[in-house]
Amino acid sequence: IRAVTVDTVVPVLVNNQASPTAWLASSPGAVFDVDFLDAVSGLTTAQYRLYSSPAGAGALGGWTDIMSSTGTPSYTQNWALDFAALAEGPNYVAVRAFDRVALSSAALDAFVVRKDTSAPLVADNQGGDNVWRRASGSAYDVDFADLGAGLATVQYRVTSQPAQGGTVIKDWANIYTSTGAPTYTSNWTVDFFSLQETATNYVSVRAYDALGSS
Repeated sequence: IRAVTVDTVVPVLVNNQASPTAWLASSPGAVFDVDFLDAVSGLTTAQYRLYSSPAGAGALGGWTDIMSSTGTPSYTQNWALDFAALAEGPNYVAVRAFDRVALSSAALDAFVVRKDTSAPLVADNQGGDNVWRRASGSAYDVDFADLGAGLATVQYRVTSQPAQGGTVIKDWANIYTSTGAPTYTSNWTVDFFSLQETATNYVSVRAYDALGSS
C-alpha cells in the first residue's frame, strides 16, 4: 500500500500591513508585513508587484521574489520593496504565493506605499515691484505646492543684491507654516519696515515639505 498526500488548499496570505504608508523619501528597508502560509505541501515562492494605479493598472515592472523555498510551511519575516522602482506618489502593491503543487493565492492592492522624493514647487507669478512704496501693505503673488507629503514651511529673504548677494536686509522669515497642506496660493506681504530705503530690495523665497525636501 502506498500513501498519497493530497494538497488542494491554496496558500494563505495574512496582510498585517497598515495602508497607506507614511510618505517616504527613502527606502525604509525590510518593514512590510504580509505573511505567507502553506501547512500542507509548503511554500515555494512569494512575490510582489508594483502598480501606479489601483486594480492592477500601470505596472511598474514584473513580479519580484520576496522568498523562494523547497517547501517551507510559512514565511513571516518582514520584507523590503525596490524603492527605486516606486513611482512618485501612491504605489499599489500586489502579492502572490505558490506552493509545491503549483496552487497559488494572490491579492491586488494589498497595500499602498507613498513615495515623495521631489522638492516643493514654486510658481513665481509676481513681476518686479518697481513702484516706490511709502507704506506697508503691498501683497505679492508667489505660490507654493507639494502634492506629496505636503508643505511644512514657506519663507522669504530680502537682500541688497540679486541672487541673495550683498547685505542680508531680512533673513529667512516665515510666510506660512503647515502640517502638510498641498498648496499655498494666498498673496503675502513682506516686513516693510525692515526694507532699506531709497534702494531696491531683492526678495528670495524657499519652501520645505513635510519630509524636509526644499
